[in-house]
Amino acid sequence: MIRFLRRPGPKKLTVILLCAAVANLNAQKSSDKISSFFQPLLSYTTNLANASSAIFENPSYISELGIREGMVPVDITASTSTQSLLSDLNVNGCEIHAAYANVVSGRCPLAAISKLGQLKTVNFVRPVLVNHAAKYVKKNAVTAQVRRVLAGSVQSEGVKAMKADIVQSTYGLDGTGVKIGVLSDSFDALGGAAGDIASGDLPADGVVVLKDASGSDLIDEGRAMLQLIYDVAPGAKLYFHTAWDGEADFASGIVKLAQAGCKVIVDDVGYFAETPFQDGIIAQAVDQVHAMGVAYFSSAGNDARQSWSGPFVDSGLLFDGSPINNFNPSNPLTAPDPRRVTRIPISLERGTSFVILGWDQPSSSASPGKGSESDLDIYIYDEETDLTLPLDCTTSPYCLGGTDYNIGADAVEVLGIDVGSILDDLGRPNDRYKLFTLMILHYEGPFATNMQVFISGGGGDFTNSLKSNSGALYGHANARGAAGVAAAYSRATPAYGVAKVQLESFSSSGGVPIIFDIKGNRLQKHEIRLQPRFTGPDGASTTFFGSNYPGFPHPLFFGTSASAPHVAAVGALMLQGNPTLRPDDIFKALQATAIDMNDNYFWTSLGFDFASGYGFVDAAAAVEYTKKKGKKSKKSKKPKQKKDGKKARIKMVN
Repeated sequence: MIRFLRRPGPKKLTVILLCAAVANLNAQKSSDKISSFFQPLLSYTTNLANASSAIFENPSYISELGIREGMVPVDITASTSTQSLLSDLNVNGCEIHAAYANVVSGRCPLAAISKLGQLKTVNFVRPVLVNHAAKYVKKNAVTAQVRRVLAGSVQSEGVKAMKADIVQSTYGLDGTGVKIGVLSDSFDALGGAAGDIASGDLPADGVVVLKDASGSDLIDEGRAMLQLIYDVAPGAKLYFHTAWDGEADFASGIVKLAQAGCKVIVDDVGYFAETPFQDGIIAQAVDQVHAMGVAYFSSAGNDARQSWSGPFVDSGLLFDGSPINNFNPSNPLTAPDPRRVTRIPISLERGTSFVILGWDQPSSSASPGKGSESDLDIYIYDEETDLTLPLDCTTSPYCLGGTDYNIGADAVEVLGIDVGSILDDLGRPNDRYKLFTLMILHYEGPFATNMQVFISGGGGDFTNSLKSNSGALYGHANARGAAGVAAAYSRATPAYGVAKVQLESFSSSGGVPIIFDIKGNRLQKHEIRLQPRFTGPDGASTTFFGSNYPGFPHPLFFGTSASAPHVAAVGALMLQGNPTLRPDDIFKALQATAIDMNDNYFWTSLGFDFASGYGFVDAAAAVEYTKKKGKKSKKSKKPKQKKDGKKARIKMVN
């Protein structure tokens, strides 16, 4: 990844340095095992003593890579045995967080990054890129005002929205005897846990923390999730493990929570480099604990339908000797401007946004020894300053490329864009959005028959008719053993007098296909998993986390990071009421009793849709369903959709 770095001095110098780095990338590909995300560091740093101060003074670069005390977090895929890789990493001064399958998460010295690419035990090295901003969002406006009776100092409005208060009062269920595990950024990095316990917003006996994270970029979102869970299931025993230290550490944390006895686990973290078309190691860990009897819930994400999908179609044009994709093969190339087919416009919001490209090849981190046979690259151009042909990086001061060498590695490219720095450099400090164009190159191997591009980590979307409105939910939230959870505003529900539950516009839609099994074999048929499974409430009050709005005494927590823990806690109520339930029994009961909703984009009739799943969770109905029909999953009846007495049957592909 090459991204714009804010530097002192004239912009011309910035352009020259940036384009030189891009031009050198492809020349280095044949021997490069290091993610191009590290290229600014490797290009401008001959050794640590001569490191460019501009790089280390750039706050967003440091924040994105998580550089602290001369160490950078990394995920490293082994080319041989994981044990041999661990030995080599120790020799090079790396701190190991965890290993799962053939992936190791840890922190390595900056000076050692280039050396890692020379190790025979290394398949690929990438930075730890956490997809966290895509889970929690700030709403633009909140107008409803509600008087509440509080338990502790603050109670979530999601309790009433899901009718969990009825479960507590009518059935006497509070989650007692059930352990719930949470994976997020951190629990007590900000130091507020003791106050939450004292105020009654966390249990008096505290939370069992298997592993926490530390750092200036942490916001204790995990503690906010635990507050919401405690409001719904105050009798449950609560556990926490950070998901912030790499994909292998995340996967390992899932298993550790299950081994600690958690029968319900929920997370709100994703990684940009999770493989879209194959179950990666986090998804594999989810399936592992599902087989152990764990009901696993994951936030669907807040990327709506910010994606494009299609095959690679050779446009007949080349960039740096590589074929360029034609986004609109039905429209033949015409002079003088072929960009309407070879580039697609995207609008990105101020801040740091990520563009992710995945294609239909296996990934070595998911299927050891079987990696991608194709190498694709993704480029972002500044549409407003680059208007000349032929395509040439030197004509644009903002020519950004995701150019990892993917042969034998993972079939995914991740590109980060510091949109705020670019707007500031253009003299537009008050602008919120910036228009770019996106281009896909085929560097080596067979053409991809399925590609998908996602925009995540910040606001943004494709801006013209070529946008495919494909699903944006991918990675472990799409695992066979997971329940992806969409979001709806808690106060816009029947419990608050609103007849029709309305999906949050940002809630990520599913439908991304699984094309390869975990051994790297292409499936005979694409597996379309019905995700998200259902919808939960957001816009919930916490003691400290979220955004403040006039008329509301406490911060409101929006996004699927808030909806997922609410629904997970309902799973604990169901387990207390019927301890014989298996994970699939819980999922099917929540689906069967959910209040039907509609997809905001593709208006759907009764039943499942890829935006809201089977609908909004009704805790009271789900508990009643499992008390009467809580049988093992092999004998479970097909889900019945609740709406005006009608029923719909949908076969779930899992």
